[in-house]
Amino acid sequence: FILYVKFELLYKLVILIFNRIFVHVVQKAYEFSFQDTGSHMGWEIYWPPHLHQHIEIVYMRSGSARASVELDEYILEEDDLFITFPNQVHCYMNDDTQKAPDHSFVFMIVSPNFIPYFTDIYKGKIPSSAVIKNVSQDPKLSSIIKLISDEHAENSSPNTTVIKGLLYALLGEFVAQNHLIDQPSSEKAPIKAIVKYCSENYKRELTLDILEEELFLSKYYISHILHDKLKMGFFDYINYLRVSEACNLLSNTNMPIAAVGEAVGFKSSRTFNRAFCTVHGISPRKYKADQAQGIIQK
Repeated sequence: FILYVKFELLYKLVILIFNRIFVHVVQKAYEFSFQDTGSHMGWEIYWPPHLHQHIEIVYMRSGSARASVELDEYILEEDDLFITFPNQVHCYMNDDTQKAPDHSFVFMIVSPNFIPYFTDIYKGKIPSSAVIKNVSQDPKLSSIIKLISDEHAENSSPNTTVIKGLLYALLGEFVAQNHLIDQPSSEKAPIKAIVKYCSENYKRELTLDILEEELFLSKYYISHILHDKLKMGFFDYINYLRVSEACNLLSNTNMPIAAVGEAVGFKSSRTFNRAFCTVHGISPRKYKADQAQGIIQK
């Protein structure tokens, strides 16, 4: 029994140290994160409602997906450019009209610290539309996206100055085609507060009672607004956040599956497996095996 307790304590200590190292690495990478799935098919673009301080950029090379920004829904189609500004509630979902999630896209996350001149000028502003259609018909935008992709494809350590210049050009062209408006401050404040708190705390125990105490909002109102605005219940939303992060850990680390479930906030392997299957239709073990073989399941 004593040996078992010691092993449990050692195991939890290792997981704690790993998580702190992993978070530090992710935060460092988030000055500018780039992913181009152009050479892969079967990728799906999916993330439940969340918000953060970064600018998020998606260019759809092929396929389609549904996206939402500040509760306004868009259908992203081939050759569309989609950009969200800091502190906008947004999410991505598979397009239900597709038989399989065969997407190819460029995905970028940009820290405000990486392009401070832009974020200082447009602080508190959002674009009137998050989408520009038919980017290939715009020589400037299409060439900028190609140059960013080429810089990453051709260099294991892309030139930071070049990337910054291209991002300034890309965002400048985007803003030129979408007039900016003041970011609403009151009408959507409750849902933003709920999403922000859940996005930052889903790895620990969360209940409606805890949110009621932390946010000074009635738990019944919180439950209602989640059903009304996000079309899902409180625990469904928390599980979606946890499963999404679990997918990231399963794909990009060698953590044991049980440790992944614990790291994202599930109390047992059973609840982790059940929630994962509800979201993805397969077990975490199957998902991890498919990822290793380059197979992306819907």
